Amino acid sequence: MLSALSSRAIQGEFYNQLSLNSGVPWVEDISAKFLSDQASETYEQLGMIASMEEWKGGNNAKMLDMLGNITIINKLFDSTIQVKVAEKRRDKTGQVQIRINDLVRKAQAHWAKILTELLITGQSVAGQDGQFFFDTDHTEGNNTTSQDNDLTNNITTANAPTSAEMQTGILDCISAIVGFLDNENDPINEDASIFRVMIPTNMMQAAAAAVNSPVVSGDTNIIHSLGDFQVKFSVNARLTTDDEFYVFRADGNGTKALIRQEETPLEMSSLAEGSDEEFKNKRHLHTVESWRNVGFGMWQNACLMTYT
Repeated sequence: MLSALSSRAIQGEFYNQLSLNSGVPWVEDISAKFLSDQASETYEQLGMIASMEEWKGGNNAKMLDMLGNITIINKLFDSTIQVKVAEKRRDKTGQVQIRINDLVRKAQAHWAKILTELLITGQSVAGQDGQFFFDTDHTEGNNTTSQDNDLTNNITTANAPTSAEMQTGILDCISAIVGFLDNENDPINEDASIFRVMIPTNMMQAAAAAVNSPVVSGDTNIIHSLGDFQVKFSVNARLTTDDEFYVFRADGNGTKALIRQEETPLEMSSLAEGSDEEFKNKRHLHTVESWRNVGFGMWQNACLMTYT
């Protein structure tokens, strides 16, 4: 039992539990992880290459367009728990183990926390193209037609969609994502086949039926029979509105809607046996920290639906 073990053993158990806990499942689907070795990183958004054309006597080489950039500044995030020496000595029910496990769970959920906080700002914070990440008039390069990843849909009750209304909203978002054009006016997501729907808790029942039930409101569920498409949904209890949900392309080739940037991985340090903290305050401190941050990536891989 950890109550009888040293701080080194507690740290060892922390890293062991960390290896067993992969974090919140949707994080990998909607965000790409990049390693950092400095205070900040700037991500340049390069335009897509032109499509192949019939050869007519010479190569028509084209420069890659510079479409915008975003700078992500690393920040230090940490969490500290205290274990009183007397508590550790008297623990007979594995409470220290439970607290370490909870520290791991919270640490692994941190990406989900800060990604959700970022998403919530998507209608008011600019992405790589200079527009709000969720906006109605994205344009890029040779594509001057406004493209909309900030959709609305009028339904009977905005915060209580039926399964049929949920199905329509999800399909509207998927249709928008598949239809987005790149800076060369080519479909940017024509090979997309996996999508992740993120909903607040109040939409769980409607979303579950819309995605998984073979029949919705007496009719064949279109989502359930979408052939080559796979649609997954996740309930995100951190979302702060009850009339919105998100859809993401989940199978992008190295590109995702959001960016996770990490300078240092999760690390644990302790002030424990023999420390001034133990001598003066009769307690041990265990801290988990990481230098990291998040930012907006490809707006074309995400769509926000707001019910009105």
